[in-house]
Amino acid sequence: MIRNVSVEMDVKAVINSLGGAAELARKLGMPGGGVGATAVRAWNLRQSIPAAWFNKIADVAREEGVAAITVESLADLAVQRRQPRASQTEPTGRAA
Repeated sequence: MIRNVSVEMDVKAVINSLGGAAELARKLGMPGGGVGATAVRAWNLRQSIPAAWFNKIADVAREEGVAAITVESLADLAVQRRQPRASQTEPTGRAA
């Protein structure tokens, strides 16, 4: 069954769509004992997934039937994170 996740995609949505931090770490074959889950939780805190994991995460998503999570969508997340928000690029209104 293919689940199409239509929510606004962010790192937290990716992790939650694939079962949460501990489950995603297990599916990715990360070390046990909470080490892998801690790493995945850190991705959420940083709002950044390391590019080295994009292919494996996309594979897990495909196996789970989560069509919205692909290598391309993960790369798009990384690009969005690097783009300044409008509030960061607007003038402050201070006189020079």
